[in-house]
Amino acid sequence: MENRNTVLDAEEKIPDYEKKIGNTCYQVNYYFNQNSTMTMQEKVMKIMKAELDMEVRNPA
Repeated sequence: MENRNTVLDAEEKIPDYEKKIGNTCYQVNYYFNQNSTMTMQEKVMKIMKAELDMEVRNPA
């Protein structure tokens, strides 16, 4: 169960990005770790590689 304060803080924050698709409005908040050792491009490539590896191991 989530802490009530966490939920309230999330609801009060203005989204960093908002996109409406059909009747659904998506609100995205993001942050970057100042001590990160990877660039955003490296992180995206890591995610894509992991998804590709999963697809190769478990084809649809």
